[in-house]
Amino acid sequence: MSFSLFHNFMDCEAKALHDLKNPKENNDRPLILGNYVHSYFESPKAHAQFIKDKHKYIFKSKDQRYADVDKADGCIKRLSEYKLFKKLYVGEKESMVTGQMYDVDWKGKIDCLNLEQGYFIDLKTVKNFKDEWNSALHQRVNFVINRLYTMQIAIYKYLLEEKYDTKFTPLIFAVTKESVPDVACISFDDYNFDDDYKTIQSYLPHVMRVIYGLEEPTACGKCDYCKIVKQPGIVDVTEFGY
Repeated sequence: MSFSLFHNFMDCEAKALHDLKNPKENNDRPLILGNYVHSYFESPKAHAQFIKDKHKYIFKSKDQRYADVDKADGCIKRLSEYKLFKKLYVGEKESMVTGQMYDVDWKGKIDCLNLEQGYFIDLKTVKNFKDEWNSALHQRVNFVINRLYTMQIAIYKYLLEEKYDTKFTPLIFAVTKESVPDVACISFDDYNFDDDYKTIQSYLPHVMRVIYGLEEPTACGKCDYCKIVKQPGIVDVTEFGY
């Protein structure tokens, strides 16, 4: 189990199960551009290899790159000029961590792990820092909470602390893909992870039973996968609506 897989099941169980059984390379633009930035701060070798592997997604012709790659370079430049980032983004890059959480094997990849000073960093490239609408809460909330990044941090924190038997301080460094990139360093000193852990603990058994075919997945009915596979019957106009 991983945060991304667990998140996929929270979004739509039917699609998550289908993707798990039919794995394919994820070449979504936001993911590629995010990994482009990550690889730069991992090492020159990793960045060069990433460009080689994803050449067709970076260059639209022999010498001309896609416009959004220039935005990714803008993110790199802005982070490189951010003194706090340069000071703290020191340690083991792309560090794999594994362990058990609620009787299930988990894995995660830490963008930057500083064992000596007891902190870890997750690097996020986002569209902007505007609050996002949360349909469950019926209000706008910041992107870290809305995208369940708090849950991702909670998982990494749990796995690291179980593995090394010591406390770890998490941080998120975020940079926007705007024409003039914005940056932020986000801490969790006053955040309580209890709700994230409760959500994982209560929902995880069902997810595992779905994966092993012991329970049927629930379809969200709204994602692209659900639109493709659904076979709707007749519905009266008075009852129709999303």
